[in-house]
Amino acid sequence: MSGTINTNTIWTPEGSPYVITGNVIVNLGVRLDIQPGVKILFSINKYLMIKGTLKAIGTSQDSIIFTGLDTTQRWQRLWIKSEASACTLKYCKISYANYSAIYNEDTLYIGYCTITNNYTDLWGGGVCNFGTAMVMNNVISVNYASNDGAGIGNFGKATIINNLIFNNIADAYGESIYN
Repeated sequence: MSGTINTNTIWTPEGSPYVITGNVIVNLGVRLDIQPGVKILFSINKYLMIKGTLKAIGTSQDSIIFTGLDTTQRWQRLWIKSEASACTLKYCKISYANYSAIYNEDTLYIGYCTITNNYTDLWGGGVCNFGTAMVMNNVISVNYASNDGAGIGNFGKATIINNLIFNNIADAYGESIYN
């Protein structure tokens, strides 16, 4: 799967796994809903860019998984662009990304997610926020940043509540959080 999504779309468990072989862009004004139990597997260096709305809402028993097709070759990121509408990641497992697992430029809620084993050569290995983010009740661990904020790099407005953030490594400042 690759290309631009131009109409409201639902990714269901019946269509899972969704294999991203080229970059995928959710266009302005378009909504992508991802249902519980869906797996999204990314080829090396590919991303999911949101210019519209993303609602990836799993459950405590049935998470949504974003990871690499081959975990030895990292995918790029979930990229929430500045023109996006309020996006939600709830009960998601996000791993083996490069260039920050979640890169937010707009408004994003991240709750009850596991964000682990991600990397960036800049800021925010797990989460890099330049927008407005609510980050609550997550496990953010074993992420790496060659600059600041291995777990969370916040350069916008973030509310960070009740997260377990540990074993992240930053070469500069903020192994857990850089604000």
